Amino acid sequence: MAAFENPTTVAVLDAIVDALESMGIPVDQFHPESAPGQFEIVTAYGDALAAVDNLIKTRIVIKEVSKKVGNYVATFAPKVYAAQAGTASHVHLSLWSLDGTKNLFLNDEDLDDAKHHATSIQDDNNDPLPKVSHLGKWFLAGVLKHLPALMAITTPTPMSFERIQPCFWSGAYQVWGIENREAPLRVSQDGAHFEIKTLDGTANPYLALGAIICAGLDGIRNKEQLPPPCQVDPGALTQEERDAAGILRLPEVLEDALEKLRENKVLAEGMGPELFENFLAVRTKEAAAIAAMNPEDVRKIMIDRY
Repeated sequence: MAAFENPTTVAVLDAIVDALESMGIPVDQFHPESAPGQFEIVTAYGDALAAVDNLIKTRIVIKEVSKKVGNYVATFAPKVYAAQAGTASHVHLSLWSLDGTKNLFLNDEDLDDAKHHATSIQDDNNDPLPKVSHLGKWFLAGVLKHLPALMAITTPTPMSFERIQPCFWSGAYQVWGIENREAPLRVSQDGAHFEIKTLDGTANPYLALGAIICAGLDGIRNKEQLPPPCQVDPGALTQEERDAAGILRLPEVLEDALEKLRENKVLAEGMGPELFENFLAVRTKEAAAIAAMNPEDVRKIMIDRY
Protein backbone atom coordinates (compact mmCIF):
# COMPACT_ATOMS: atom_id res chain seq x y z
CA MET A 1 0.00 0.00 0.00
CA ALA A 2 1.23 3.48 -0.87
CA ALA A 3 0.54 4.66 2.67
CA PHE A 4 3.20 2.28 4.00
CA GLU A 5 5.85 3.34 1.48
CA ASN A 6 6.68 6.44 3.52
CA PRO A 7 9.27 5.37 6.13
CA THR A 8 8.35 8.23 8.47
CA THR A 9 4.71 7.20 8.44
CA VAL A 10 5.67 3.60 9.16
CA ALA A 11 7.91 4.71 12.03
CA VAL A 12 5.09 6.80 13.51
CA LEU A 13 2.58 3.94 13.29
CA ASP A 14 5.01 1.44 14.78
CA ALA A 15 5.80 3.82 17.63
CA ILE A 16 2.08 4.39 18.31
CA VAL A 17 1.40 0.66 18.52
CA ASP A 18 4.45 0.07 20.73
CA ALA A 19 3.45 2.88 23.08
CA LEU A 20 -0.14 1.69 23.38
CA GLU A 21 0.79 -1.92 24.03
CA SER A 22 3.37 -0.84 26.62
CA MET A 23 0.47 0.85 28.43
CA GLY A 24 -1.63 -2.31 28.36
CA ILE A 25 -3.86 -1.17 25.49
CA PRO A 26 -3.82 -3.98 22.88
CA VAL A 27 -4.09 -2.91 19.24
CA ASP A 28 -6.21 -5.33 17.22
CA GLN A 29 -5.40 -3.74 13.85
CA PHE A 30 -4.46 -0.57 12.04
CA HIS A 31 -4.76 0.20 8.35
CA PRO A 32 -5.01 3.09 5.89
CA GLU A 33 -8.43 4.56 5.18
CA SER A 34 -9.68 6.31 2.05
CA ALA A 35 -8.73 9.95 2.73
CA PRO A 36 -5.14 11.20 2.35
CA GLY A 37 -3.11 10.52 5.48
CA GLN A 38 -6.07 8.84 7.16
CA PHE A 39 -5.64 5.69 9.27
CA GLU A 40 -7.88 3.57 11.43
CA ILE A 41 -6.56 2.10 14.67
CA VAL A 42 -8.73 -0.49 16.43
CA THR A 43 -8.06 -1.19 20.09
CA ALA A 44 -9.31 -4.19 22.02
CA TYR A 45 -12.76 -4.28 23.57
CA GLY A 46 -13.42 -3.87 27.27
CA ASP A 47 -15.99 -2.76 29.83
CA ALA A 48 -17.61 0.54 28.87
CA LEU A 49 -15.77 2.80 31.31
CA ALA A 50 -12.40 1.14 30.78
CA ALA A 51 -12.86 1.30 27.00
CA VAL A 52 -13.49 5.05 27.13
CA ASP A 53 -10.51 5.55 29.44
CA ASN A 54 -8.36 3.71 26.91
CA LEU A 55 -9.80 5.79 24.08
CA ILE A 56 -8.69 9.01 25.79
CA LYS A 57 -5.22 7.56 26.38
CA THR A 58 -5.04 6.35 22.78
CA ARG A 59 -5.84 9.78 21.39
CA ILE A 60 -3.16 11.39 23.56
CA VAL A 61 -0.59 8.79 22.47
CA ILE A 62 -1.44 9.22 18.78
CA LYS A 63 -1.08 13.00 18.95
CA GLU A 64 2.11 13.04 21.02
CA VAL A 65 3.90 10.22 19.18
CA SER A 66 2.96 11.64 15.78
CA LYS A 67 4.49 14.97 16.71
CA LYS A 68 7.59 13.53 18.38
CA VAL A 69 8.48 10.80 15.88
CA GLY A 70 7.27 12.24 12.59
CA ASN A 71 6.71 15.94 13.26
CA TYR A 72 3.15 15.20 12.15
CA VAL A 73 -0.07 16.84 13.32
CA ALA A 74 -2.62 14.15 14.19
CA THR A 75 -6.25 15.23 14.28
CA PHE A 76 -9.59 13.60 14.99
CA ALA A 77 -11.56 16.43 13.36
CA PRO A 78 -14.50 14.84 11.55
CA LYS A 79 -14.08 16.45 8.11
CA VAL A 80 -10.57 17.53 7.15
CA TYR A 81 -11.10 17.31 3.37
CA ALA A 82 -14.42 18.50 1.95
CA ALA A 83 -14.45 15.99 -0.93
CA GLN A 84 -13.11 13.00 1.02
CA ALA A 85 -14.57 10.65 3.62
CA GLY A 86 -14.42 12.07 7.11
CA THR A 87 -13.05 10.70 10.36
CA ALA A 88 -15.33 9.07 12.92
CA SER A 89 -14.92 7.31 16.24
CA HIS A 90 -17.08 4.24 15.70
CA VAL A 91 -18.06 2.27 18.77
CA HIS A 92 -18.87 -1.45 18.85
CA LEU A 93 -21.25 -2.57 21.57
CA SER A 94 -22.46 -5.83 23.04
CA LEU A 95 -24.24 -6.63 26.31
CA TRP A 96 -22.59 -8.93 28.86
CA SER A 97 -23.51 -10.63 32.11
CA LEU A 98 -22.09 -9.01 35.24
CA ASP A 99 -19.52 -11.79 35.63
CA GLY A 100 -18.35 -11.24 32.05
CA THR A 101 -18.95 -14.83 30.96
CA LYS A 102 -21.99 -14.48 28.68
CA ASN A 103 -22.70 -12.18 25.76
CA LEU A 104 -26.32 -11.21 26.39
CA PHE A 105 -26.66 -9.77 22.89
CA LEU A 106 -26.78 -13.36 21.66
CA ASN A 107 -29.36 -16.06 22.24
CA ASP A 108 -28.22 -19.22 24.02
CA GLU A 109 -25.30 -19.75 21.63
CA ASP A 110 -21.91 -18.45 22.68
CA LEU A 111 -19.82 -16.14 20.50
CA ASP A 112 -17.65 -18.85 18.98
CA ASP A 113 -20.68 -20.94 18.03
CA ALA A 114 -22.35 -17.90 16.46
CA LYS A 115 -19.28 -17.19 14.35
CA HIS A 116 -19.13 -20.84 13.28
CA HIS A 117 -22.68 -20.71 11.92
CA ALA A 118 -22.54 -17.16 10.55
CA THR A 119 -23.15 -17.85 6.86
CA SER A 120 -26.46 -16.01 7.29
CA ILE A 121 -28.19 -14.67 10.34
CA GLN A 122 -31.68 -14.69 8.83
CA ASP A 123 -33.76 -17.79 9.62
CA ASP A 124 -36.73 -19.53 8.02
CA ASN A 125 -39.18 -17.42 10.04
CA ASN A 126 -37.86 -14.26 8.40
CA ASP A 127 -36.41 -12.99 11.65
CA PRO A 128 -33.44 -10.93 10.44
CA LEU A 129 -31.67 -11.46 13.77
CA PRO A 130 -32.42 -14.99 15.01
CA LYS A 131 -29.07 -15.18 16.81
CA VAL A 132 -29.70 -11.92 18.71
CA SER A 133 -31.60 -12.10 21.99
CA HIS A 134 -34.76 -10.14 22.68
CA LEU A 135 -32.69 -8.06 25.10
CA GLY A 136 -30.23 -7.22 22.33
CA LYS A 137 -32.96 -6.33 19.85
CA TRP A 138 -34.73 -4.09 22.35
CA PHE A 139 -31.46 -2.34 23.18
CA LEU A 140 -30.66 -1.79 19.50
CA ALA A 141 -34.20 -0.53 18.85
CA GLY A 142 -33.88 1.97 21.69
CA VAL A 143 -30.66 3.39 20.27
CA LEU A 144 -32.25 3.62 16.81
CA LYS A 145 -35.34 5.38 18.18
CA HIS A 146 -33.33 8.01 20.03
CA LEU A 147 -30.60 8.39 17.40
CA PRO A 148 -31.66 11.84 16.10
CA ALA A 149 -31.42 13.27 19.63
CA LEU A 150 -28.31 11.25 20.48
CA MET A 151 -26.49 12.91 17.59
CA ALA A 152 -26.47 16.21 19.49
CA ILE A 153 -24.20 14.41 21.96
CA THR A 154 -22.31 11.94 19.75
CA THR A 155 -21.75 14.32 16.80
CA PRO A 156 -21.86 17.64 18.64
CA THR A 157 -20.23 20.14 16.26
CA PRO A 158 -21.25 21.69 12.93
CA MET A 159 -18.29 19.93 11.29
CA SER A 160 -19.70 16.61 12.51
CA PHE A 161 -22.60 17.05 10.12
CA GLU A 162 -20.29 17.77 7.20
CA ARG A 163 -19.10 14.17 7.66
CA ILE A 164 -22.53 12.57 7.90
CA GLN A 165 -23.55 12.62 4.26
CA PRO A 166 -25.28 10.00 2.08
CA CYS A 167 -23.00 7.54 0.28
CA PHE A 168 -19.96 8.38 2.46
CA TRP A 169 -20.13 5.31 4.81
CA SER A 170 -21.19 7.58 7.65
CA GLY A 171 -24.83 6.59 8.26
CA ALA A 172 -27.00 9.49 7.12
CA TYR A 173 -30.41 7.83 7.52
CA GLN A 174 -32.27 6.48 10.55
CA VAL A 175 -31.89 2.79 9.72
CA TRP A 176 -30.10 -0.31 10.90
CA GLY A 177 -28.68 -3.13 8.81
CA ILE A 178 -26.69 -6.33 8.88
CA GLU A 179 -23.17 -5.54 7.68
CA ASN A 180 -24.58 -2.50 5.87
CA ARG A 181 -21.83 0.10 6.02
CA GLU A 182 -24.22 2.88 5.01
CA ALA A 183 -26.40 2.23 8.08
CA PRO A 184 -25.59 4.23 11.23
CA LEU A 185 -26.30 1.06 13.25
CA ARG A 186 -24.55 -1.95 11.72
CA VAL A 187 -25.10 -5.40 13.22
CA SER A 188 -22.21 -7.81 12.73
CA GLN A 189 -22.68 -10.87 10.56
CA ASP A 190 -22.32 -13.19 13.56
CA GLY A 191 -24.93 -11.19 15.51
CA ALA A 192 -22.58 -10.79 18.48
CA HIS A 193 -22.35 -6.99 18.53
CA PHE A 194 -23.34 -3.84 16.69
CA GLU A 195 -21.51 -0.74 15.55
CA ILE A 196 -22.59 2.89 15.88
CA LYS A 197 -21.21 5.16 13.16
CA THR A 198 -22.73 8.46 14.25
CA LEU A 199 -19.98 9.28 16.75
CA ASP A 200 -16.81 11.27 16.18
CA GLY A 201 -13.76 12.70 17.89
CA THR A 202 -15.43 15.98 18.85
CA ALA A 203 -17.76 14.21 21.30
CA ASN A 204 -17.11 13.75 24.98
CA PRO A 205 -16.83 9.93 24.85
CA TYR A 206 -17.96 9.45 28.44
CA LEU A 207 -21.11 11.48 27.84
CA ALA A 208 -21.66 9.92 24.41
CA LEU A 209 -21.44 6.32 25.57
CA GLY A 210 -23.54 7.08 28.64
CA ALA A 211 -26.25 8.55 26.42
CA ILE A 212 -26.14 5.56 24.06
CA ILE A 213 -26.55 3.19 27.01
CA CYS A 214 -29.41 5.32 28.34
CA ALA A 215 -31.19 5.06 24.98
CA GLY A 216 -30.62 1.32 24.80
CA LEU A 217 -31.93 0.76 28.32
CA ASP A 218 -35.05 2.71 27.42
CA GLY A 219 -35.52 0.30 24.53
CA ILE A 220 -35.25 -2.65 26.93
CA ARG A 221 -37.71 -1.12 29.41
CA ASN A 222 -40.29 -0.55 26.70
CA LYS A 223 -39.47 -3.69 24.68
CA GLU A 224 -38.98 -1.45 21.66
CA GLN A 225 -39.45 -3.27 18.38
CA LEU A 226 -36.99 -2.99 15.50
CA PRO A 227 -38.24 -2.01 12.05
CA PRO A 228 -37.07 -4.18 9.14
CA PRO A 229 -33.35 -3.92 8.38
CA CYS A 230 -32.08 -1.79 5.53
CA GLN A 231 -29.78 -3.91 3.39
CA VAL A 232 -29.09 -1.36 0.65
CA ASP A 233 -27.51 2.07 0.53
CA PRO A 234 -30.48 4.30 1.43
CA GLY A 235 -28.77 7.22 -0.27
CA ALA A 236 -28.98 5.36 -3.58
CA LEU A 237 -32.77 5.07 -3.34
CA THR A 238 -35.15 7.64 -4.73
CA GLN A 239 -37.05 9.80 -2.27
CA GLU A 240 -40.21 7.91 -3.24
CA GLU A 241 -38.53 4.59 -2.39
CA ARG A 242 -37.31 5.93 0.95
CA ASP A 243 -40.78 7.26 1.77
CA ALA A 244 -42.35 3.90 0.93
CA ALA A 245 -39.85 2.13 3.21
CA GLY A 246 -40.27 4.66 6.03
CA ILE A 247 -36.60 5.68 5.83
CA LEU A 248 -35.98 9.09 7.38
CA ARG A 249 -32.96 11.35 7.01
CA LEU A 250 -31.12 11.94 10.26
CA PRO A 251 -30.55 15.58 11.30
CA GLU A 252 -28.51 17.36 8.66
CA VAL A 253 -27.25 20.19 10.87
CA LEU A 254 -26.36 20.42 14.55
CA GLU A 255 -29.21 22.82 15.30
CA ASP A 256 -31.76 20.18 14.25
CA ALA A 257 -30.11 17.54 16.46
CA LEU A 258 -30.07 19.95 19.41
CA GLU A 259 -33.79 20.55 18.92
CA LYS A 260 -34.40 16.79 18.93
CA LEU A 261 -32.41 16.55 22.16
CA ARG A 262 -34.41 19.37 23.76
CA GLU A 263 -37.57 17.37 23.09
CA ASN A 264 -36.17 14.05 24.36
CA LYS A 265 -37.38 13.32 27.89
CA VAL A 266 -35.46 10.04 28.20
CA LEU A 267 -32.05 11.61 27.58
CA ALA A 268 -32.98 14.66 29.65
CA GLU A 269 -33.74 12.41 32.61
CA GLY A 270 -30.64 10.33 32.02
CA MET A 271 -28.35 13.36 31.94
CA GLY A 272 -30.02 15.18 34.82
CA PRO A 273 -31.40 18.74 34.58
CA GLU A 274 -28.18 20.67 35.25
CA LEU A 275 -26.01 18.78 32.76
CA PHE A 276 -28.81 18.66 30.21
CA GLU A 277 -29.47 22.41 30.24
CA ASN A 278 -25.79 23.35 30.36
CA PHE A 279 -24.94 21.02 27.48
CA LEU A 280 -27.69 22.50 25.31
CA ALA A 281 -26.67 26.05 26.18
CA VAL A 282 -22.98 25.54 25.44
CA ARG A 283 -23.49 23.65 22.18
CA THR A 284 -26.12 26.12 20.95
CA LYS A 285 -23.88 29.10 21.65
CA GLU A 286 -20.86 27.38 20.10
CA ALA A 287 -22.83 26.56 16.94
CA ALA A 288 -23.92 30.20 16.62
CA ALA A 289 -20.34 31.42 17.06
CA ILE A 290 -19.03 29.00 14.43
CA ALA A 291 -21.75 30.01 11.98
CA ALA A 292 -20.41 33.59 12.08
CA MET A 293 -16.83 32.55 11.29
CA ASN A 294 -15.00 32.01 8.02
CA PRO A 295 -15.31 28.28 7.13
CA GLU A 296 -11.58 27.89 6.49
CA ASP A 297 -10.78 29.44 9.87
CA VAL A 298 -13.23 27.01 11.46
CA ARG A 299 -11.52 24.08 9.74
CA LYS A 300 -8.10 25.13 11.03
CA ILE A 301 -9.41 25.57 14.58
CA MET A 302 -11.12 22.17 14.54
CA ILE A 303 -8.02 20.40 13.22
CA ASP A 304 -5.95 21.99 15.96
CA ARG A 305 -8.46 21.55 18.80
CA TYR A 306 -9.31 17.92 18.05
